[in-house]
Amino acid sequence: MKFKFEEEKLGKEYQKARQLIGKSSKSKCNLLITGRTGVGKSTLINAIFKDKFAKTGVGEPVTQDIKPYEIPANNFRIYDIPGLEIKDIKKFKQKVFQKIKEQRKRKLEEHIHCIWYCINEGTGRLEAEE
Repeated sequence: MKFKFEEEKLGKEYQKARQLIGKSSKSKCNLLITGRTGVGKSTLINAIFKDKFAKTGVGEPVTQDIKPYEIPANNFRIYDIPGLEIKDIKKFKQKVFQKIKEQRKRKLEEHIHCIWYCINEGTGRLEAEE
């Protein structure tokens, strides 16, 4: 039941943000979602935006490449990226920083404006690398 309350709360915050962005600009807010493998990044995208944009699964990682999702009828572009594996932290950082650099060569509307780092609440800690 707590999850349902949190989902409703996030939904309300999303609606507020959407209204603010809609009033101030016709451009997209580009949001990169990241976190450890299996934490539920793609599931979060689908839950927040109430649709099946991102492919989800259990077991092997589903997201293999950085994938943008255009969210219809609002001003968000979401970048879902493969999960962080601590053993491959250097490669992971290079991939993320490369994407940010690529976007910065474009118009301001194409830049990554926000990074949302997802954690598994059940783990109770972050690794130093995170």
